Amino acid sequence: MKQILNIALMALLFLGTSEYLSAQVSGISYTLSPSAEYTKWDNQAGLEDGFLLGGKLGFSFGEFLELRGNYMQSIDLKTNFADYGIPSFTDSLLTPRNVNLIRYGGELKLNLSRGHLLPFLTLGTGIQSIQLDTFTANKHIYASVGAGLVFSIADRYTFTLEAKNTPYNFNAGRYLLTDEDKTALDVSNNSFTTNQLKNNWSLNASLQFYLGGRRPGKMSDLDKAYTSAFSGGLRGLRMPLEPTLAKINWDKNLPFRDTWLGGGYLGVDFNEYVGIRGFYLQAMENNEITTQFDKMAMYGGELRTRLNVSQGLTPYLVVGGGYINIDNNYVSRDSMSAAKSQAFALGGLGINLPLGKKVKLFGSARAILTTGADITALETTEQVKTSWMYNFGINLTLGKKAKDPEIIFETKLEAALDSQRVANQNEEIKLKKEYQARIVDLEKELNTAYEEKNINKAAGLLKEKENAEQVVAELEKREQDRLNQPSQSPLPPLPPTPNTSNSMILMSPAEFEGIIEEILENAKNQQPNTAVNPAASSQNMQQLLQQQQLDQRVAQIEKLLIQMNERQDANQKIEEIQKSSNEQMIQKELTEFSAKLLLEIQKLNAKIDDNHNAIQNLKNGKTPDQSEVSPNTNTETNTTEQPKILTSVTEGNVLGVESGG
Repeated sequence: MKQILNIALMALLFLGTSEYLSAQVSGISYTLSPSAEYTKWDNQAGLEDGFLLGGKLGFSFGEFLELRGNYMQSIDLKTNFADYGIPSFTDSLLTPRNVNLIRYGGELKLNLSRGHLLPFLTLGTGIQSIQLDTFTANKHIYASVGAGLVFSIADRYTFTLEAKNTPYNFNAGRYLLTDEDKTALDVSNNSFTTNQLKNNWSLNASLQFYLGGRRPGKMSDLDKAYTSAFSGGLRGLRMPLEPTLAKINWDKNLPFRDTWLGGGYLGVDFNEYVGIRGFYLQAMENNEITTQFDKMAMYGGELRTRLNVSQGLTPYLVVGGGYINIDNNYVSRDSMSAAKSQAFALGGLGINLPLGKKVKLFGSARAILTTGADITALETTEQVKTSWMYNFGINLTLGKKAKDPEIIFETKLEAALDSQRVANQNEEIKLKKEYQARIVDLEKELNTAYEEKNINKAAGLLKEKENAEQVVAELEKREQDRLNQPSQSPLPPLPPTPNTSNSMILMSPAEFEGIIEEILENAKNQQPNTAVNPAASSQNMQQLLQQQQLDQRVAQIEKLLIQMNERQDANQKIEEIQKSSNEQMIQKELTEFSAKLLLEIQKLNAKIDDNHNAIQNLKNGKTPDQSEVSPNTNTETNTTEQPKILTSVTEGNVLGVESGG
């Protein structure tokens, strides 16, 4: 057992010292905490030590304050009066009986620091129900106070250990012993009194989940400015003053008369979520709003927690307490027994309606919990009376003006844009160098392709080179615009070149190879001449013009290569498309062609007959005037062509195919 405890402590120590974990969430968040608790009961509780299981559900208001509701229920709980102090008690006289214990209420949790290993305090109250077997349940008020540590185990997940004490007032002998038990022990209800059970110590373990909110330290200055703007336009500590009117309807069993009250609240808002208020309210006479005041006053303090941050309606929770001060001359309700001053607790819900950065309207409803008995002698919940108070008023807040989020936004935006501009410039410089190096490599590969007379490879390299040069030109243009420098003076324009965008130059492979060889030869023989010779200036100018013309031819040929390559790709696609359609139409076209061919054969046979008759007439000595005019007579030259003699007309004659072919 000792080894297990040592391992558990080491694991908790590791979790608590992990640097990347955080035990807190900032902003509004919701918490869910499955819990288990082992309790060592007070000797006068009449209960055997045992376990409670349940959970907690609540709100987290920033990093330091949480408001939680809790529910716990006993597991296999038994009675135990061994140490109760009954004189005649023996184990043989009393059999342990089953007890059903249910506890529900609320508590405040205050975190004492920031970090991975987080100490905290808790303070709470609620109702505890204890029922013996099937007997009537006894309900009473409990209080709780505790302290513990939170260990971070993951983002938004924490493990909590808490030691707490839960005092309450209870008469165990009266409510946990049956009549048979009392007879066996020779006791009665008069033998027992209500005890203040102050030593109900327990160890609670829970796993807490955070829903919503932010990790601490994640808010930028802009986030804080917008939060302040939405929370009223103020930042830091704020001091609200709230003149108010209130109407209270007392429980009918209390001696207080329903009344209107006037007064105010004054306090401090620590941040946009949490604030405290002190209040003083004076009752008015005759249950009316008047300047005549009654002999009753209420004062105290309360904690306020806002449930959201916005520029519209904002709900908030209220929890607190105070004191009802009754003057000796106060007249009780309906001649009831004299009213006495006493403490009270309160809880409620309110809502704010902003009218400006420093002015709000508010309204709220509060439950006022009181009792006519001494609070230390409370035994059952029936002794607690609930009254309702409704109030409204105006909130005037003093505080530092929040920073304008628009100014912060513009500053942040400009800084971000400047940073991005520098990054973009560095990327452009790097990209320009890469493309320039690539152009040099492409030039080398292009010369090799020319030497190898590899047309397809040259066309692809030229296309890639053209794209790279366009990128470099665009980057240089951006650089010039950025530096706000005038562009360099342009070079003298070249002689106009023919527009080949809509024309196509046709060359045989031999002609193309000859041009390539000429270009390469000129490139190899081109030698720089740096000597200054006035006599050769004319010759140099002629060479310069020749070089310009040669450069133009090279550019034209490069464009031609690209066009030829694109045309070849397009032709391949067209051939693939036409191939499938031609196969389907070929049979139909052959049939139609055969029919047309037979018709032409018939026409040609008729012409052959005419030619044959004309030949016979010439042999018989007839002139053309004595016979039909031949269709081949040339009227302009007044000569007659000798018809071509076809002995027969077939498909082979028409197509130019020899007989038998």
